[in-house]
Amino acid sequence: MKLNLKLDAKDWHGHGSESIWIEPLADSSEEGVFRLLNTPYFARGLSWGDVVRVVPSDDGLRFEFKEVVSRSGHSTYRILVDANDQRFSEILTQLEALGSSFERIDFGARHLYALDVHPEADIYQVYASLEGGERLGVLEFEEGHVGHILRR
Repeated sequence: MKLNLKLDAKDWHGHGSESIWIEPLADSSEEGVFRLLNTPYFARGLSWGDVVRVVPSDDGLRFEFKEVVSRSGHSTYRILVDANDQRFSEILTQLEALGSSFERIDFGARHLYALDVHPEADIYQVYASLEGGERLGVLEFEEGHVGHILRR
């Protein structure tokens, strides 16, 4: 099943919507409660595993987002890299070793990664790796959602 998320097409990505895989929550007595099964590329405020409430779309083939029911503890970052820049593979290996996984799509002459930072990962180390890659000119990144509990 797919969840249709409305986006602002005037934003940097130019998309008016994004679809995310979802599954019904087996242990929920509530109708319309689903778990996200992938990491959003463009939508903000959501991460892998978050539980959301949805309503059927007008076409009956998808669902529309209503609200977040509970958080998974995952965090989401978007990373843009030049498709020909081989330096990113080392940073990606480091991010995976720190407890992250990713999905990738081609985005013009660049690759766009949706980075899922798992709850057990040290979010500060992941963020430092991303900042380091940005300082080197290897990548650009932005935060989609932080589900980790942050220290003050």
